[in-house]
Amino acid sequence: MFNVLIVDDEPVIQEGLKTIIPWSDYGFRIDDVAANGKEALQHYQRLSPDLMIVDIRMPVMDGVELIEAIRQQDPDTSILVLSGYADFAYAQQMIRFHVDGYLLKPIDDEEMVEYIAGIQTKLREKQQRRRQREEAKEWQWERLLQSAIVGGQVDSSIVSAIDPKVRGHRVLLVYVETDSEINPDLLAAVKADLRKRLERWKRATVFTSPIEPYVGVWLQGEVRDKDLSWIQAELESIARTYGCDLYAVLGGEVDRFQAIKQSYTLASAGLNQRFVLTKGIVMRAEKPALPVDEKTTDNKRRRDWDEWVQRLTYALQVSQIESVETVIREIVERMIQAHATERQIINDWVYILSQTLNNIYRVKPSLPHAQRYHVQLLDIHTQPDIAALEEYVRRLLNQFVQEVIGIDEETLPKRMLHLIHLHYADNLKLEKLAQALHYNSAYLGKLFKKHTGQLFNTYVDRVRIDKAKELLAKGKKVYEVAEEVGYRNVDYFHSKFKKYVKMSPSTYRKTVNANQS
Repeated sequence: MFNVLIVDDEPVIQEGLKTIIPWSDYGFRIDDVAANGKEALQHYQRLSPDLMIVDIRMPVMDGVELIEAIRQQDPDTSILVLSGYADFAYAQQMIRFHVDGYLLKPIDDEEMVEYIAGIQTKLREKQQRRRQREEAKEWQWERLLQSAIVGGQVDSSIVSAIDPKVRGHRVLLVYVETDSEINPDLLAAVKADLRKRLERWKRATVFTSPIEPYVGVWLQGEVRDKDLSWIQAELESIARTYGCDLYAVLGGEVDRFQAIKQSYTLASAGLNQRFVLTKGIVMRAEKPALPVDEKTTDNKRRRDWDEWVQRLTYALQVSQIESVETVIREIVERMIQAHATERQIINDWVYILSQTLNNIYRVKPSLPHAQRYHVQLLDIHTQPDIAALEEYVRRLLNQFVQEVIGIDEETLPKRMLHLIHLHYADNLKLEKLAQALHYNSAYLGKLFKKHTGQLFNTYVDRVRIDKAKELLAKGKKVYEVAEEVGYRNVDYFHSKFKKYVKMSPSTYRKTVNANQS
C-alpha cells in the first residue's frame, strides 16, 4: 500500500477526499490529514508519504510554501494540487515544482480518479526500478562475498564502497536440516525469507555459500547480544514456517572485508560440529577450535574414560540418580570441550556404558536383563545430536536403576521423610515426590508404608497436624494455621484436625492456653 497525506484547512474537504475515492482499490491508504503547511511538514517528516494532496490557500503556511519546502529535500514525492482559483501564475509555479496534477475545486471525481490511477502506475514503476537496483546490488555483493570466501580476486572498486567508519566484519552461517537429503528449493526459500526479515538491518547481506550448502549473512559493525537474540528469534520463526531445523554459527570478527574468509572458516568449522550444537541457538565461534586428532586410537581415548566409568558404576550401584545424572552431564561437557567428532562421541558413549554395565554385572551376575540393556546401547547411533543422546542415556540409566539394581530400601524412605518434613506446607503429592526422586509412584507408596507403617497421605496429614498444634499453642488464628501447614480450605483443615486430635482447632487452642495459665 502507498500512503497518502491530505493537506487542506477545510474539514469538509478533508472528509470528502477520504470518501470520494476508493483508495484501497488503487493501492493507497490515507495515513493522516493536516490543516496547514506547517502541520503538514511535521507529518511529512514522520510519515514520508508516497502521495500528498495539497490545497493552495491555507493559513500559517500555504500550499506553495509547503511544496517548495518539500522539494528542497525530496524531488520525488508525488504531489497533487487542489485550488479554488484558475490562476495561471499558480499553475506555472506548480509546473516548476514538478507536481503530478493541478485540480480545481469543486473536485471532479472522475478527473481525480484518473490522476490517482496515473500516480499509482508511476509509483509502481518507481518501486520496480528500486527493487531491480537493490537486487542488482545484492547480486553484486553476493558475488564479491563468494569470491572473497574462496580466495579469488576481489573488485577493489566495489570494496571501496564499504563505509570506512564501520569497524568489524563477521559471517553468520545457517545450516538447514530436514529428514531428507539437501533440498535446494528449501535452501533458496530460507535464504529469501531471511533476506526479507533482515531488510531493516542495513548492515546485513544474505548470500549463498559457494562451498557448502549453507545460507550466509555478512554482518558489518558490532554484533551485540541483543542483535544476536533478534536474529535467533527470526531463525526460529523461519524454522517453524518451513518445518525444518536450523543450526547457526557466528564466525569471529575480522577488521576488514578482505579478511572475511577467516570469519567464514570459523563459522564453517562450527557448523561441521553441529552434532554438539543446539538447534535454533546461534553459537559464537570466536577463535579456531583445537585440532581434533582423528588418528587417536580408540584404546587411548578409552583409557581416558576409565575414571568416569568407575564414577558412573559407583553412582548406579548405590541407586543415586542425582549422582548418575551429574556424571552424565560432566561427561557430555568434557566431550564438547574436547571438540570431539560425532563418531568419537558415539563410540566413546558405547564404550563408557558397556564397561559400566559389565562392571555391575560382574559384581552381581544374578541381576536380570543384562542382554537387553547391552542391545539397547545400539540406539545411541540413532540419536540426531548430543542433546538427544544425553537425554537417551539419562532415561536408559534411570530405567536401569529402577528395573535392575533396585532401590536401597533403607535410604530412600528416609529421604522421603526428610522431604515431607521440609515441604509439608506445599501441595505435596506422592506422584510429585516420585517424579523428583525418579521412581515409580506405586512402588514408592509400598516402600513408604513398609518403612513407616502408614500410607503416604496419612503420614503427611499427621506431620501437618502436629505442626498445627504447635502453632495453635502459640496463639495463632485458625485460618492462619490452616494456610501455614498446607490446607488452603479452612473447613477441610477443621475436619482433618478433629479426625486426628478428637477436638476442633479452636477448642484445642483454648485447652492448651488454659493449661498453660
